[in-house]
Amino acid sequence: MIAAVCDLDGREIPLSLTLTGTFIGLVGSMLIPWPWPWRLDENPFPQRGQGFVAGREWQIEELGLKSGAYPWPVWGPLPEWLPAGDWTSGLATGLAGMLVGTLMMRGVAFLFSRGLGREALGLGDADLMMMAGAFLGWQPVVVAFFVSVVPALFFGIVQLVIKRDNELPFGPSLAVGVLITMLWWNWLGPPLQSLFFWGGMLAALVVLAAVFMLLSSYVIRVSRG
Repeated sequence: MIAAVCDLDGREIPLSLTLTGTFIGLVGSMLIPWPWPWRLDENPFPQRGQGFVAGREWQIEELGLKSGAYPWPVWGPLPEWLPAGDWTSGLATGLAGMLVGTLMMRGVAFLFSRGLGREALGLGDADLMMMAGAFLGWQPVVVAFFVSVVPALFFGIVQLVIKRDNELPFGPSLAVGVLITMLWWNWLGPPLQSLFFWGGMLAALVVLAAVFMLLSSYVIRVSRG
């Protein structure tokens, strides 16, 4: 069976389309690697041990205008074998976005399905975020997932009032979340900058989020009897 994503009209977008979009995104990541079209004369990241937000070399206000086609690189500071502006670092950014997008949604689907005792999210949602990650990188895709909760609540209330149905495809909310994140990244990204480039804290938050999603879905399951 072909995995699919539901759009706003309830129709299905085939997997072949999301795979094609992912391929185009990866090609674009190599052609326009961060910080394209700008050239950085100095390392935009501070040395290890310095604060990412407070460091002089990492000025959010400046890089908000000169962040290029991809908001952030795959990691910072970039290693020597992934130089800024090179196709290798661009491809790494696109691949990381692709993998994080699909694995994040598959992980969320697994946790909520285990907690609820039934299928919670379709694999089409993972395909959608895989494609978005190839175009934006992994950090914006993670933020977009949490931003999508807001339109999901709105769509859910509208559907509950109009159709008296509390079952809602998450794909449209994810699409809106990605669009909001892409357009408002200069406002959404800076407060989260140090988090996304701090491996230990990031890993701890992933574990806490997984535990929270599993427990909350189980609570919902129990409350519904």
